[in-house]
Amino acid sequence: MIAALRIWPAVAVAAATPQPKGAVTWPRGPKLRCAWDAATHALRVSWPQAVAPDPAALAADVYEINIAAASLGRALAVHTTGGLSAELGLDVLLPETTYFLSLRAHAGWAFGSGRLMGADTWGMLGPETACDTGAAPDVAPRGAAPDVAPRAPSDERSTFALESWRISEYSGATDYLLNHDGADLAGSSLLVTVFAQIEFYEGELALRSTWTGGSTADMVVSVYCVDALPPPTRANDTTGDPRFADYASCNNQADPSMSRCACAVPMDRLWGRLPISRPRCHSPGFGACDGSTINCTCACDETETNRSATYTGVLDVFAHDDAAPVGRWYSHPAAAACPEKRTPGDGCTWSMGANTARVVRGSQLYELGLNASALTCDLGDLPDGQVGPSCAPEAAQIAQNAAVMRRALAAAPLAPWTCG
Repeated sequence: MIAALRIWPAVAVAAATPQPKGAVTWPRGPKLRCAWDAATHALRVSWPQAVAPDPAALAADVYEINIAAASLGRALAVHTTGGLSAELGLDVLLPETTYFLSLRAHAGWAFGSGRLMGADTWGMLGPETACDTGAAPDVAPRGAAPDVAPRAPSDERSTFALESWRISEYSGATDYLLNHDGADLAGSSLLVTVFAQIEFYEGELALRSTWTGGSTADMVVSVYCVDALPPPTRANDTTGDPRFADYASCNNQADPSMSRCACAVPMDRLWGRLPISRPRCHSPGFGACDGSTINCTCACDETETNRSATYTGVLDVFAHDDAAPVGRWYSHPAAAACPEKRTPGDGCTWSMGANTARVVRGSQLYELGLNASALTCDLGDLPDGQVGPSCAPEAAQIAQNAAVMRRALAAAPLAPWTCG
């Protein structure tokens, strides 16, 4: 039955998921000002401070600039900052182009409450401002990617770059990486594909009770370039890759507005073809886990837990028809995220690069040919309506849709996307 359908991708979610609690009441975001700086070849943007009237008169602590290509258009990219100004260069924008910028403000109490930067902690978008970029430097032709300094030869503790794709939960906007799970392109395509397949066969309301919060056409996928520092000791639970900690399952709680991560849950382990056997995983009374995993929990030891709470985690995931991993899922611990203008190693272990993320929507993916056919399982045969790795798509279809996602990213009228 559709009402009982549970989708179990990166986290386990109950069918009757409560709405987020503690949403802030904000006025619309402030109107921003913008001016092109010909000397630095960047768009300078500024705005007045925003203050929320409820639950207390606290100033915003983070601002998000939405960058659209048309008036009243949806954001192609978002840039965050804790200040009252920002500089958007030609690593994000194209020269001699008009963009429409709007701003939303983040609740000043959200980090202290544990809600971090989730969907219910942001105010409404403010009025848009049309902003014109100027000419590029003579050495950089229109649309060319900016020069990127080569990375130093890597050693075991050098930072490395990874591209993390994040499907927003319960939101039509970006909900960021803090205590959230992301994926590489193929790992994200796996999820996008299985969601699209379910909706194709079960109807457009099939996902309404899941963490996507609605149809795949409305799905928001944000793309980040993360700089990460490897842990000092090798992980041994979900990965043997020395650059990563063990994967942590995030937002696995009744109130999804509370962003938390913990030891990888059984269903995530099954997506990664990891055992859910004793002593690590058990049902109540420490018995063996049954096939449904609903009453099954897994425990990580203190060393694993601390490492996953401090460093970026990883889990290899698999297609239906391939013995080799098709992609990866990542976990991004909030406590170890670098504040603005700090880099990994400076009291933190990972950062969101230049604090700018690109945004792709499900409707764009369908326009570019997203393949939603060929569901690999019979949903009616699954216990309690669970959808797990038995429904993993074929590797060729995951690759096909990954190419669609990459084309959608490249089609935006922005500077070419680079990571690493």
